[in-house]
Formats: sequence, structure tokens, C-alpha cells
Amino acid sequence: MPWDLQTVDSAGDVGRFTSLALDASGNPHISYWDATNGNLKYARWTGSAWDIETVAPMGFTSSDTSLALDAFGNAHIAYRDSTEIGLKYARWTGSAWNISTVDPGLYVGRYISLALDASGNAHIAYADEPDVNLNYARWTGSAWDVETVDSAGYVGFYTSLALDASGNPHIAYQDQTNGNLKYARWDGSAWDVETVDPAGTVGQYTSLALDGSDRPRISYRDHQVGDLRYAVWTGSAWQIEVVDSGGDVGYFTSLELDASDDPHISYWNATGDDLKYAVWTGSAWEIEVVDSAGFVGQYTSLALDGSDNPHISYQDGTGKYDLKYARLTTPPPNTAPVADFSIAPSSGTTSTTFTFDASLSSDSEDATAVLQVRWDWEDDGVWDTGRSTTKTAEHKYDSAATYTIRLEVMDTGGLTHTTTKQLVVSSVVPPSPTGQPDATTFIVVGVVVVAGVAAGLLFLARRRRGGAG
Repeated sequence: MPWDLQTVDSAGDVGRFTSLALDASGNPHISYWDATNGNLKYARWTGSAWDIETVAPMGFTSSDTSLALDAFGNAHIAYRDSTEIGLKYARWTGSAWNISTVDPGLYVGRYISLALDASGNAHIAYADEPDVNLNYARWTGSAWDVETVDSAGYVGFYTSLALDASGNPHIAYQDQTNGNLKYARWDGSAWDVETVDPAGTVGQYTSLALDGSDRPRISYRDHQVGDLRYAVWTGSAWQIEVVDSGGDVGYFTSLELDASDDPHISYWNATGDDLKYAVWTGSAWEIEVVDSAGFVGQYTSLALDGSDNPHISYQDGTGKYDLKYARLTTPPPNTAPVADFSIAPSSGTTSTTFTFDASLSSDSEDATAVLQVRWDWEDDGVWDTGRSTTKTAEHKYDSAATYTIRLEVMDTGGLTHTTTKQLVVSSVVPPSPTGQPDATTFIVVGVVVVAGVAAGLLFLARRRRGGAG
């Protein structure tokens, strides 16, 4: 597939902890950490260029970011501020950034995941590192309501949050104590917590999405064998499969579901140091390398546009650290060619060799030289030639008549177009026998002389070609 790769920001050590969202026009917005200056940065595509700004200080300790856009396309970012030690939230009001503290607890705010409900209120899942709990915060409209979801061991790592149609939160995360993938959902009155994959070596780099029936799907990494895994709740059980086992893969997974609920996953391949992308085609996983130019592909974040084309933000760590962006560029749909041809000469007899030339045919995507043509000399439904890229052909007709000639042109995508033209073919007129007049002729058969003067009386007889006079 053709990918458009761009460097968004190369000013220092940037591009870690990226989070990507698309606005209603399909334009990308990205939040990320500037490690050189210890700042939260935000980049958005204006339609012609990247507009980049510093939102707030974050500090020089590894700091997560998570971005969501509201119904007006305004950015909301949850992030960890290591300078003031706490989980913070930045919201673009339309004219300025409004920043608030969500949870000021010591070392809170790792593994952040943000989602907005239908009213634009923020919901955030994150790890409370000192206690190693899974926490959940939501904006009530006037204050932050913070609670602990799971505290059974070292939990809350690699959180990923999604809201269902009723606005209830669902969270995928790792139980590091047992090495399991866990899932929690608010059922309307309490948290329902369960283990999804108890393999003991799984649950890193989780990413959660809900399908059209609000059933959870989760991508994650098996760090024992280095595989990318995918779990689906069928309605009665968890169905788990390996997506990619080609090397040490499955880092920094980011999952989105398209309009058909088919999964798309971006992730980092540590074996090849490249960015990979997997999509379920309906019958199999199709996997490809998006970017392999150097040490690329960490901190991926994936979003799908209105045509279900993937957009990915990620870091390029080749030499220095840049923020990069990839989007799948779908070529325009193939259009049928336009068939046209000329005939030389434009009319003739049964002794004429006619030349038919389809070089006038054209196609929006293909050069005329690669178009294939075939001919039906009498338009009787039976093609008289096979397909060929040779545009000219010759033909003679045995009988006088008005003929319809049909041309079919096919492009490299298999689309065809036909056209017809008419040709008048006459009989050949045979030559006259030797010594006989060519056409109807008048012959003088007598002269009358009166008084020595020629009277000029002519006796005329009509004689037909080849007959007696």
C-alpha cells in the first residue's frame, strides 16, 4: 500500500508518548513529549502545514500523553507533569489552554488513557504508581471524581480506556504481579473486573476498542515469546489469537476498528526496528511494514479516517528523536477507458484493405500504450481478434455492404469500454471488354445531302456496352 511519511517535528528530542486523533475533516492532531525542553507539545495539520505549539511544562521524567478531540474539534490532553508530580488535563477553549490538576498524588499519571463522553466530559484511566493501582477519573461537570478500580497486586500498567454507547468506561490493563491481561468495565453500579489472558507473560502495550455492540477488543503483547496478540469478547468467552509472531513484535500497539468492526493495529517491530501495521481483511491478517528507514516505530498511535484509511503517529529514533506521521494514501478508484478509433480509407470496395487505428483511445490512469484492444469486424457478437496492445489492425471485406465495426478497450485494472463505427463497402466495377465502348454511346449512322449542302441530320442509335448496334 502507498504510505505518505512525514516528519512533523525535529526540534530536539521529541516524538515520545505520541497520541493521535483526527478531526471531522480527517486532519491529524498529535500530542507528545518534548524531552529536550521538558514540555507537552501539540501539533495539528491545518490543511497545508503543521502548526506546532508548546502547551505546558511536563518535566524531564518520562511523561505520558493522551489526546482526544471534542465535537468542535478542540483538543483535550491528559498528561503527567513530573515537575509538580501529578496527573493534569489541558483543554483548548477555542482561544487558550485551560489546565487543571486531576490527581495531585505522588507519582500518579503513568500509562494514561483519555476519552470524552457525548457531553465532552473527560474520563481518564491511569496508574497510581506508589500504590500500583488502577485509577479512574472523570469530570462531573464541576469537579474531578477519582476512584480506584483495581488494587489487587501491581496493576494499572499499560491502561487503555474506551466508553460505550451509554458513556460507561471499559479499561484494559496489565496485572504485572501475575503477568496477565485484565479488563474492567463499569456496569452502571459497580466495577466488573476479570482476567482476559492468564498466560502469565502477557498484557504489555494494551489497546482497547469497542465494536458496534460495545463488545471489547484488545491488542497487546506477549513479552515471553515476543508476539502481537488480539483478544475478542464473543459475548460468552474471550477468543484469543496471535496476529504476528515474526520476530520480537507487539510493542506500542494501537488498535482501531473500522466501519465493519474489522481491527487495524499499529505496532513496533523491535527485530527490524520498524513500524508495522496489521489489518483483518475478513478472512486473514494482512501485515506490512509502514516505515523501515532507520530506527523507527516506537510510541505508535493509530486513528482511522472516514474512509477507514489508517493514520499513525510515531517516533523516529534514528540519530536523534523526531516526531513522524504516516497515512495510507488510497489512489482514486480506477475509471474505465474511453474507446475511439479511426478508419482509413473512410470508404472503399471489396478490394480495399482497410486500416483500423485505436490510438485515439485513452484512460485516466493508464497510458494508451498499455491499453489492450480487440475487434469485431461485423458487430455480430463474436470477437474476430484477441486482445493486444497493438492498436492498429487491417481487414478486407468480401461482400459489399454497410458494416458496423466494434472496438473494445481494456485497461490494466480490467475495466472495459466499447464503441462502434460504420463503414460502407461497395462492389468492384469490372473493366469493359477490349474495343467496346465504355458506357452508353451515340453513333452517327448516316448523313443526307440536299442541294450539295450537308443538312446535318444525324441518325442516332443507342448502343449498350457489349451489345449490338
